[in-house]
Amino acid sequence: RIIRDNIPTAHDIGQHINTEQNRLTNNRDQISKQVLLVNVQASWLPNLTLIDLPGIIQVTSRQQDSGSVDIIQELIQDYL
Repeated sequence: RIIRDNIPTAHDIGQHINTEQNRLTNNRDQISKQVLLVNVQASWLPNLTLIDLPGIIQVTSRQQDSGSVDIIQELIQDYL
């Protein structure tokens, strides 16, 4: 799914990211294997790629299901 949205200020980027994260995880505090790509373009900006992966965990919290550890391990392996 591609969403093209003009975000008026840099301050608003965080809100858009949170909205998409909630959509990808059905408003639960979960890990998603889907990629959320944010493309910021301006004539004065350098080319930069930033990949934000979840932190490595060994145990899950009450909000996370038991598959979170495996999903995170797979994500990290995919990007190494």
